[in-house]
Amino acid sequence: MKPILKFAIRYLLSFLVVFITLNCISLIPKVGAACNQIFRKPTESILKTMLPKAYLQLKPSADSPDVIRIEYASKKQVDEQVKAARTARKATTPINGMELTIKFYSTFLVFYIFFITLTLISPITWKEKSYNFIIGSLLFYLYKILKLYLLCLVTFSHPNIGIYNLSDFWYKAFQSILSFFAMGTDMVIILVLWATLTFRNNNWSELLKPK
Repeated sequence: MKPILKFAIRYLLSFLVVFITLNCISLIPKVGAACNQIFRKPTESILKTMLPKAYLQLKPSADSPDVIRIEYASKKQVDEQVKAARTARKATTPINGMELTIKFYSTFLVFYIFFITLTLISPITWKEKSYNFIIGSLLFYLYKILKLYLLCLVTFSHPNIGIYNLSDFWYKAFQSILSFFAMGTDMVIILVLWATLTFRNNNWSELLKPK
C-alpha cells in the first residue's frame, strides 16, 4: 500500500499546485476576457446553425469578463421589422430582443482547467498528453455546446417567447436533461474523459509501479 499512497500524495500535491496556479492566471481580467472571446466566437456560429429560427449573438459583459450575454430574438420577427423599416424608408431598425446571461468561469473554464491539470500531471509521455489534450478539449467543448443548445432551445420554446414550439413532452424532457446536467455531471464528464484517454491502453498497473 505504501507505494500507492506515495503515488497518490505526490500527484495530489502536483494537482493542487497546477490547478491553483492556472486558476489564479485565469482570474486575471485580461486573461479571462481573452478566454471568454476564444470560447464565444465559434460557439456563436455553431448555435446560429443549430437554432436557425433564432437571431442570436454572444457578447461579453462590460462589467465582468466572466459573463457571456446571449442576446436573442425571433428571426421571423426581426425580418418583419427590417422589411417594415425598409418599406417606411427608415435608416435604422430597432430590434426587440431579449437576453440570457451565463457565467463563463463556473460553466466552462473551471472544469476545463480541471481537465488541463489532470492531463498535465498524468504519468504519460508528452506526446500522449498532447493527443489527450486535443481530443479531450474537443469532446468537452462539444458536450458544453450540447448543454448550451438545450438551454437556448428550452428558453426559446417558453410560451412567453415562442421562437420554437416544442410539444409538452419534449419541453419537459429537455428541461429534465438540463436539470440532470446541472447535478455535477461536468465533473464526472471530465473524470471519465481523462481516465478513458489516459488509461486507454490498460496500463494502470504499469503507471502505478514504484519508481
